[in-house]
Amino acid sequence: MRRPVLILLVVVLLLVLAGVVVFVLLPSGGGGATTTTNGTTVANTTGGQTVDTATPTIVQPIVVAVQLLSRGIKIPESGIDVRNWPKTSVPTQAIGGDQKSLVIGQYAKTDIYPEEPILNNMIVDDITKIAASGSDAALQIPPGLIAVAVPISRNTGIAYGLRDGDRVDIITSMLLTDVDQAFQSRTPNQISFTFVKQDGTIGLVAGSPGRLEPSSFSQFPVLLSPLENQRPRLVTQRTVQNALIIHVGNFPTTGGFISTPTALAAPTAVEASASSSNNNASPVPTATPALPDVVTLAVSPQDAVALIFFIEQHVPLTLALRNAQDKQKTTTVAVTLNFIISNYQ
Repeated sequence: MRRPVLILLVVVLLLVLAGVVVFVLLPSGGGGATTTTNGTTVANTTGGQTVDTATPTIVQPIVVAVQLLSRGIKIPESGIDVRNWPKTSVPTQAIGGDQKSLVIGQYAKTDIYPEEPILNNMIVDDITKIAASGSDAALQIPPGLIAVAVPISRNTGIAYGLRDGDRVDIITSMLLTDVDQAFQSRTPNQISFTFVKQDGTIGLVAGSPGRLEPSSFSQFPVLLSPLENQRPRLVTQRTVQNALIIHVGNFPTTGGFISTPTALAAPTAVEASASSSNNNASPVPTATPALPDVVTLAVSPQDAVALIFFIEQHVPLTLALRNAQDKQKTTTVAVTLNFIISNYQ
């Protein structure tokens, strides 16, 4: 009888131990275990689901641009909208969404880009107040450079293919002649011979252009005279390199030239009706834009002085277009008649 009782006690003890293990491993009270996700505590519910207890982001409606609003533009209603912005990141001078109507019709004091918050210091109610901001041209000049206007034509301006933002080199052609350093006049000089008269005074023989050369036929030198005037020698060289084109053509007298067309409003019913009635009318020819005859370059101060010298001396200037990514400066050899004969046979 003792052995069956001992076996029964062992079975009961094993059942008790199994219950304790199950009690420890299973979650108690409908799920009290917690986990952490992204720094936020998430609790397990009785159904095994999780509940995110993250604090919601607080936003504030502000006015932003929905198209490029160039400096000086009168802000249209279609150019702005209201966006919810994280309150902790709202700029100090941002304009609230309830003040959108106050922005319409104001003038942009500076360029305002799409999705950029519009600040109070970016707009003015009078366009004359923008004058203190300077011209658009000045905003495009890189620090350390200055702007100079250079005349162009179809041949010297890459067949009118230049555009704002291009980079160019300038090739200069000059006609050179030999000059007397003291007289600063073309050589040869006019040579006159002197002699002593019988009365002791100095006599002068009428001068002739030329130069004295030793003679193999006489103990006296001979005077070599040219048959024609000295021929100027053409020299061509690349001078200014990697100049930035600020603008092609004339600037507007207002000083602003960077602009983006504003969105057009939908036509009214009257306008739509008038348009449909004129479909059969002859189209109005578009005016041909004037070809540019000047280009404004941003160059170093020293290059600017050289360009002004060339322009004042009426030296021909030809622009050579560079690759958009090429900003290196290299050395070239001046081209003369001797260079052409030596290198091109």
